[in-house]
Amino acid sequence: MPVFSHSKLNEGKRERSKLLIAHLSGVHDKALSHFSSKVVFEKCDNVNQLLSVVCWLHDLGKYTSYFQTYLLEPEKVDQQLKAHSNLGAHTAFQYFSENPEKALLAFFLSIVSK
Repeated sequence: MPVFSHSKLNEGKRERSKLLIAHLSGVHDKALSHFSSKVVFEKCDNVNQLLSVVCWLHDLGKYTSYFQTYLLEPEKVDQQLKAHSNLGAHTAFQYFSENPEKALLAFFLSIVSK
């Protein structure tokens, strides 16, 4: 089943408009192309890896059937429960769990990237 990141109105009817994998790939490529390798975080080595993981995971919650329903029928979904960045933020945190500073930075970036 295709999974989408966005929807749009077409003649008064909401339809899915962008594949999630295309959205994630675009975000990833854009972020890495604009990132300066001169940026250094004292407690975070390999910032490129951190940025890459955050870009791929930031919309993980959009893979849920709940969010996919929201795309087509937003009025049927609780606005707080449709929050999609939380799942990606927690997953990014766990991915970097051996480095607490990196894990917290990944969590924060995932939340603010929405």
